[in-house]
Amino acid sequence: MIRADEYSFLFKGIDSIFGEGKKDIAESLEGRASIRDHVKEVLVGIGTEKKEAEKKADDLAALAVDIAYKSKDMKFEFSKIKAVAVNEMSELKFDIKSFEKGMQIENPYGYWTVAAKEQFDYIAEKLDDKNNLEAFKTWALIEYIDKYNKFFSDKYKNLKATYGEDTEKPDMQAKVRIMADFPDNLGRIYTEKFYPASKDEKVKEMCENIKDSYRELIGNADWLTKDGRSKLLNKLEAIEFTTGGNYSEALIGTENLIGKDFYDTYKNVQNYEIENAKELIKRPRPKRGDTMQPQTVNACFWVDNVVVMTGGITDGVFFNENNSEYANLGRLGMVIAHEVGHAFDSNCMNWDDKGNFNPQWLNETDRKELKARADMCIDYYNAFTIMDVYHVDGVQTLGENYADIGALECISNIPKDKKDYIEMYEGFGEIWRELASDVAAIAALRSDEHSPAPVRVNAPLSSCEKFYEVYGVKEGDGMYIAPEKRVERW
Repeated sequence: MIRADEYSFLFKGIDSIFGEGKKDIAESLEGRASIRDHVKEVLVGIGTEKKEAEKKADDLAALAVDIAYKSKDMKFEFSKIKAVAVNEMSELKFDIKSFEKGMQIENPYGYWTVAAKEQFDYIAEKLDDKNNLEAFKTWALIEYIDKYNKFFSDKYKNLKATYGEDTEKPDMQAKVRIMADFPDNLGRIYTEKFYPASKDEKVKEMCENIKDSYRELIGNADWLTKDGRSKLLNKLEAIEFTTGGNYSEALIGTENLIGKDFYDTYKNVQNYEIENAKELIKRPRPKRGDTMQPQTVNACFWVDNVVVMTGGITDGVFFNENNSEYANLGRLGMVIAHEVGHAFDSNCMNWDDKGNFNPQWLNETDRKELKARADMCIDYYNAFTIMDVYHVDGVQTLGENYADIGALECISNIPKDKKDYIEMYEGFGEIWRELASDVAAIAALRSDEHSPAPVRVNAPLSSCEKFYEVYGVKEGDGMYIAPEKRVERW
């Protein structure tokens, strides 16, 4: 069991290499060529002889194709994360003790978590083969150069051209770098200036109203066993809200971060974050959710049963203190309800009310019923298209779709009259207005776990009974779906 009150060391799965998705690398000549060309160009740019650069680029491209092909169909999901004991890691031909020593890590838990064990096993096997050592070294070098390319001196003019010159004015470049490289520091300033206590009170009140609505929906879900309802209600009660965002707890001194130049300062900050993390893992993990700085425009559910709402998402189109209660409910309220809904989606349902990874915590009867309803949701979304041609992948988007369906049911349980419903539904529609090129929209269907924006609005509404009632939707209307084909969460 992966425990919520412990930090865990995670080997993340490799989903892309130098910006190329593993499926494209495995299945297209262009994917492999892109990696080879990038590696060659960078190596030549730092002074490697052309012939040697070509050889290193070919070797790394071949390794990348090999790894990508073995894992091209793997989907990295929470439910597939495995806890692997240190002694088991050694059996995988991976010298974890030497790795920990080299990284100067003290692992108090006796295990590591692995996001994609089959892929990890294969990479460990490749690492154990000395013939691949130079290719892995090249990989690490290119990753490092990609990360620090903004610090090139004029000596590397060709490399500057490879990565592109920054044409922004110096003051804008400085702002962008500060936002990217010093997020925690900026977060504290943002909170003081743009997230007053009055706004926080309103956001917290909305969070509690949404929790009340879910409490009623789950309590009335008679398709669950009594035991199942009780456990899910316990999980709901365990959910806490972190409003305004949060940032890393500082455990070591920050007085020596400023270096002789920006590069030196940047390295100091990177080292500080590593050393601070080493201190964090020696302590019990607080229930606080994922680190998400206040200035970002985002929200998330974290599996230790915490919903994080940043300060940035309580502004603009999502929330306005001058809007009516229900206009805000359709905007920010839908986002909050969506994140709470993730606690009960097809992935996060594997975590219990204590935040521990425990797929068997619900009884078999409820698990079977949840699986059957998930299959219906997959079929429902598979029928939706963009441009009348390209279908949504109901499997890939299941977790997010479930959160959307549940969230709309939740907020639809709150208003009292038609006017309030109209304000709420129109607010919901407005937060998903966007401009996207056809190419970008089609590409997102392959990789994004979210449905396209129009589907995120139309699919939940077309299954919502209250929407039909408020707008008088009837057979023959554009958003009408026959009752037997509609889906519901609760």
